[in-house]
Amino acid sequence: MARKRFTFSVEDFKQRVNGMIASEGMTPEERNVVSVLLEQVLMDTGNYRGFGYLELGCDESKRVYY
Repeated sequence: MARKRFTFSVEDFKQRVNGMIASEGMTPEERNVVSVLLEQVLMDTGNYRGFGYLELGCDESKRVYY
């Protein structure tokens, strides 16, 4: 059986992941996992524009992607 092709908005995905990272409901390890996934999608689609840290300090997993 052939698989149906699925597309989604990379911009919507980026906004969702940014929201997840900014929330307080994730551990640093979980934020790192979704960050790696998002970075790979952004790079594969030519949409990577860098990131910034949400807050200064020792938790480098709190990022926002542009």
